[in-house]
Amino acid sequence: MLFRSQGDPSKEAMTQVELAIEQAGPMGMLLDTRATVELAHQQPAAAERSAQAAIAESPSADFYFHLAQAQFALGKREQATISLRTAFKRGLHVNSLHPLEQPAYEKLQSELGP
Repeated sequence: MLFRSQGDPSKEAMTQVELAIEQAGPMGMLLDTRATVELAHQQPAAAERSAQAAIAESPSADFYFHLAQAQFALGKREQATISLRTAFKRGLHVNSLHPLEQPAYEKLQSELGP
């Protein structure tokens, strides 16, 4: 989703994703989008819950990657490693991510290993 706003773009992003979830229901992609916005807002506990809900709805490599990011931010290193490995098993690769997410991928991989 791309957002154009006069105010805080991350606040507008959260407003828009919540509205989308309200209208369309808790679809995996929307829940994962909420997780990435929560990560951007430095809310890793909320991001972990949203990523887990996204995975329950529709497991994907990207969703497990975002779960690993949230868990790592919470200091849950062992759980983050398991989530990252699951993401790899589901086909996660740096080139499959948006270029803005690639630095986070590199950091997480260097911290947790392959």
